[in-house]
Amino acid sequence: MELYDRVRNSSTAEDALTRMRLLRPRVSQRCDSYSPDLVDGTHPTVAWNALDVGILHKTYKVIRSGRLRSEGSAILSLSLKCCLCGHRDTSELDHFLPKSIYPEYSVLPTNLVPCCSVCNNLKGDKVSDSLGPLFVHPYSVLFNSTTPFLHVSLSFEPHLSLKYSVQSSSSLPEDLISPLRRQFEFLRLGELYETQAIEEVAEQARGLHELHGIGGASRVADHLARASRSIRARLGINHWKPVALAALAGSLEFCDGGFQEFLVE
Repeated sequence: MELYDRVRNSSTAEDALTRMRLLRPRVSQRCDSYSPDLVDGTHPTVAWNALDVGILHKTYKVIRSGRLRSEGSAILSLSLKCCLCGHRDTSELDHFLPKSIYPEYSVLPTNLVPCCSVCNNLKGDKVSDSLGPLFVHPYSVLFNSTTPFLHVSLSFEPHLSLKYSVQSSSSLPEDLISPLRRQFEFLRLGELYETQAIEEVAEQARGLHELHGIGGASRVADHLARASRSIRARLGINHWKPVALAALAGSLEFCDGGFQEFLVE
């Protein structure tokens, strides 16, 4: 509630200041019950009148373009990369629980997720549907970054393709895997990651060709495996890049010349 109070105290409109003071106990109660670890899609809503919704929505404008825009900028700067796709640069704050449905969370920092415009637009005001939750909160402690769940399979017919998917893991509960898969599909992450992985292969093709000339497939595999480990330590075990490089390192077909289709004379 600290940010809510700072927004309230920054107001120069007496009527808004008074109304925010009256709303505070109810907003505080709702914020106290907020948890990023809820993955079952049950986020009960409460009724607000139109006047109160308008006031609560305006609190967000204060931290993004108003007197306290430095507060919004500080939250945005918490991650340089989108917390939803993990690839594109951040440019916006997503209300994980949309303020159109949950106005009380308009300036709750835990509900504000740095993201890119593409993911923000795709996600919109979606939370869940009849099948359950569509997304996993990036701040959830259940989302253990040391547990691998991103998988890629390779195909060489007629050309190299890398198909990403979310795989079950004994270290992650099934009620987390399901929304992870749905988020992966909803945000079209498979398409994004494959495009980036193919571009990565194209960029490395010449260097891999030279390594192959020096030490054959084993030299290429060793190079890719070391690169995967290094990038994984920096970007995480479920980032598309180390996952792709590890899969390519484990493919004899790729390491023994499968990259040559990307050579440009």
